[in-house]
Amino acid sequence: MTDYPSPTPPPPPPGEDDHVCPPDTSTPEDQFVEPWDRVDSVHSGHNTTPHQHLGPRSLYEDANHRQYSSSPIMMYVAIGLAVLFLMGIQAVVPLLLHRGSGNGDPLSSMQIRMQSKLAVSLKQLAQAAPTTPSSQANQFDSAMANVDASATTSQDIIYAAIVAGELYGAQQAIDRLEIEREWLQEDFDPSSQKYLVQQVDALLAFYQSKLAIDNNNPQQATTPSTSVPSDIIPKPFPQNWFGKLAASYGQPQDAPLRKQIASSALLMLVAMAVFGIGIVLFAFVGLVLFIITVILVSTGKFKRKLIQPLAPAKPYIESAAIFLWLMIALSFAIIPIAYVTGIELQWVIIASLPFAILWPLLRKISFQNMRHSLGLSRGPSGSFFAEVGCGIYGYIAGLPVIAVGMVCTIIISLIMSALFPDAYRGVEHPIQEQMQNASFFTIIYLYMLTTVWAPLVEETIFRGALFGFLRTRSGFWISAIISSFIFAAIHPQGVAGIPALMCIAFVLAWLREWRSSLIASMTAHALHNFIITTILVVLLTG
Repeated sequence: MTDYPSPTPPPPPPGEDDHVCPPDTSTPEDQFVEPWDRVDSVHSGHNTTPHQHLGPRSLYEDANHRQYSSSPIMMYVAIGLAVLFLMGIQAVVPLLLHRGSGNGDPLSSMQIRMQSKLAVSLKQLAQAAPTTPSSQANQFDSAMANVDASATTSQDIIYAAIVAGELYGAQQAIDRLEIEREWLQEDFDPSSQKYLVQQVDALLAFYQSKLAIDNNNPQQATTPSTSVPSDIIPKPFPQNWFGKLAASYGQPQDAPLRKQIASSALLMLVAMAVFGIGIVLFAFVGLVLFIITVILVSTGKFKRKLIQPLAPAKPYIESAAIFLWLMIALSFAIIPIAYVTGIELQWVIIASLPFAILWPLLRKISFQNMRHSLGLSRGPSGSFFAEVGCGIYGYIAGLPVIAVGMVCTIIISLIMSALFPDAYRGVEHPIQEQMQNASFFTIIYLYMLTTVWAPLVEETIFRGALFGFLRTRSGFWISAIISSFIFAAIHPQGVAGIPALMCIAFVLAWLREWRSSLIASMTAHALHNFIITTILVVLLTG
């Protein structure tokens, strides 16, 4: 009797069992094969089974995770509610904190700082290379007009009066301050304008004393309330660059405050020149690289190397949801304590949020699985520095996309300024307030926060976990748009800042899609934050 072989059982239907691996037939000599060695088969059109290119079964430890097969709809809802909650808080809080243009908010506009420093540097250049009185007067008038145009609040108007005193003399500052004081008295709100009235009174007394000296009337010039040490800003004065400018009025050029003012203003002038040249250069190179990249992508010569998360993928979107709600919970728990006690507790949030990245380990995902699923590896090149170079290339090539987002942000900001002229403060970077009179160590801390912590943590969560999970459910465009919107919406720059942040995040998502490793997107993120932080240091310190 002929023995027939037993029939081969049919393959399981497609579904959740797709992630069940075949029996492990590897020998002890077999070593783990990096996904990059087989990734091209995924994009070559061959019929490969899910995750076939990702390596031996050792990565699929405990692969029959029935508990992960449920729909992640609850995670979608949790992330959506967190985003809506954060957007609502960011929309309401500025309206509550910045009611009226006459508030005493110590956070000055970057625009008036820039225009004021340029005006002071213009005076220094005029002193170094004297011109005709008429030409100098025209230059001062033009610079002062720019300062006045950027003065949108009562605090800014006080700053403009200080600059006018520097350019034209004490009498000009007195005239402007007296007008502002009359306005404050007519519409006085003790809760928000008491600080401004104290500033105006102190500045008026100071400039009147200086005017008396200029008029050779020293009897009216020396009073305990108006004498100012050469290196100290009086308490009622603005405790920033403008306070230094006012307190240094009439001092010799070698006085400590005058030296600080001079160096800060000249640094601004040099930075503006370098920034202008950089914009032109990067715009040209970025446009060229953008066109080259579009051509390569459209012709199929730009291969995507993304390795989707190893099964199960759901713990990674859980990690993103935990990150968002942990940020909300810690903020509501710590900010009131910091406000009451005056103790800086931001470090607690900074130190706690990275633990959300470790959530997949608690869901019994192996470390090797998690590392490759999140893109925490050296990528297809196998070289850390090659991936860094790809990140620099990607950021420069993505500058046209980022520019489009910034233009949209400017348009939305102008519309909101027209709709809410008394409440809208514009798009403010979250570290602006900390930059005010920042010490050297504070500046180093902010650089570390923006160029090290943010790229490492945010890229791992948003491009590693969130974008990586979404790519298991949809294509690149939908995944990139959704993850980029969530990334932009939770930032404190407000609604107007969403287009610019979305375009930045889109470029970072494209880098993740292209390289799979997060090194490229982390590099681009760090480079962008370094540029923004440096601009803020030049504008807001000194």
